[in-house]
Amino acid sequence: MRRLTRSTASVFGTALVAAGLLAGPATAQTWPSQPVKFMVGTPPGGLTDILARSLQEPLSKGLGQPVIVENKPGASGMIAAEQLAKAPKDGHTISMMFSSWSSMPAMGAKLNFDPGKDLAPVALIGQIPLLIAAHPSLPAKTLKELVDYAKANPGKLSYGTPGVGLAQHFSGELLKQKAGIDMVHVPYKGAAPVNQDLVGGQILVGIISPASALSLIEAGRIRPIAVTGAARVPSLPDVPTVAESGYPDYDVTEWYGIAAPAGVDPAVIARLNKEIVAYFSTDDRQAWRKTVTMQGGLGDPASFATFLKADMKLRSDIAAAAKITLD
Repeated sequence: MRRLTRSTASVFGTALVAAGLLAGPATAQTWPSQPVKFMVGTPPGGLTDILARSLQEPLSKGLGQPVIVENKPGASGMIAAEQLAKAPKDGHTISMMFSSWSSMPAMGAKLNFDPGKDLAPVALIGQIPLLIAAHPSLPAKTLKELVDYAKANPGKLSYGTPGVGLAQHFSGELLKQKAGIDMVHVPYKGAAPVNQDLVGGQILVGIISPASALSLIEAGRIRPIAVTGAARVPSLPDVPTVAESGYPDYDVTEWYGIAAPAGVDPAVIARLNKEIVAYFSTDDRQAWRKTVTMQGGLGDPASFATFLKADMKLRSDIAAAAKITLD
C-alpha cells in the first residue's frame, strides 16, 4: 500500500493531462459496445448522486447504450476512485469526481493506486463557492472586522465546518494562513448541525453552503461575511469575495466533475465530454446550476486537468502549512 506524498500530488494534474493521451483498447468507432457503469463515491441523495442521476438518461440517449449509476460510498470517495483506477481502459466505466479527490491525497491518504497515472479527467461540471457567515452577536459585519476581532481575541473564536478535510475546512485554514489569525476549527458530522449551532450561537463563525444560508440570512439569523470563490454569488450580490476583501488569489470551492481510467482512447474521452457539456449547457440546466450556486466548469478535458493540477497543489500547500492529516 503506497502513501501518496505531496510531491506525488503536485504532479497529479500534469500526469492527468498525459493520461488522456494514452491509447486504450477501445476506439471511438467501436465504443460504446455495452452499458456504461457510472460510479458515485457517495450515498444516494446528495448533490454528487443527483448530478450523476440527472446525467443518466441524457447520456444513455446520446451514447446509445444504457448508463447504470452505482453508488460506491466510503473513504470520502476514494473507494470509487480506486475501483475506477483499476477498471478496464475501454471507456465503459466512469465516475463522478468531487473535491475530496484533491483533499484526500493532500492529507496523506493511503491509496492502492496512483492518481497521477491511473485517472483521466473527462469534464469539470462546476464549482460551488462557500459562504463565511457569522452569528449576529459577533461584532463583525465585514471580513476585515472579523479578522480584526480574531486578532484581538487569538484562539477564542471558533469556526464550524461539516468535517475535517472538506472544502470548508481547507477554506478556513487558508483564511487563517493569509490573514495571520488563530481560529479554532470545530468539525461537525454534516452541514445541518453546523447551521444549527451557528444559528444558536454555539459557534460564532461557520463556513457553509450559500444555498442553505439564504433563508437564514433573510430571517436575520446569520450574517453573511464573504464568499470563498473567485466570483460573487448571484443570490447574494452584495456579499464580496474573500479576494475582494483584501486577500487576492484566495479561491477555495467545492467542485464536481467526471473521470475515466487513464488509457481510455482520447476520442472516447472527447465524446463523453461533448455529451456532458451539451447537457449542462441547456437553459434548464443552467437555471438549475444557479439554484445551487454552481459556477465555472464545462470546459474540455485539458482545462479540467489544468484545474485539477492547481487545486491539488493548493490543497497540498494548505494541508502542509496547517498540518492537516488523516492520522
